[in-house]
Amino acid sequence: MHGYQLLNELAELFGSRYRPSPGTVYPAIDALESERLVRADHSQPRVVYRLTASGKEILADRAYVLTRLAHRTGVSLPAAGQFTTALEDFASRLSRLEGHIDAVTVTERLTHLAEELEKLAGTQSEEHHVRPI
Repeated sequence: MHGYQLLNELAELFGSRYRPSPGTVYPAIDALESERLVRADHSQPRVVYRLTASGKEILADRAYVLTRLAHRTGVSLPAAGQFTTALEDFASRLSRLEGHIDAVTVTERLTHLAEELEKLAGTQSEEHHVRPI
């Protein structure tokens, strides 16, 4: 996500318990980038930061820190799921193709893929199907 999204996410997660400011968040992002734990993607209108392989490894190794933070603050932190990074990377790649491929075809293929994945999980339901217009 980009820095402003991170500020909003932190504000939403912590509510009145913590008010993030650009003066604390952006230097933290810079430090993570200098340690090569995140990388900046300048291909978007806003700079988007993503965890590097090292960043993911360190985050996994220190998951207990997030657990302690969640217990101490009473905030339910979202689990870093396996799909989150894959979906973010996919969305980034797909956004670069906009205008170069047919959106209806993309929608049809994504709908088909979602249906196949739902079948694998055994959670397919008619109300969640998105059909192209």
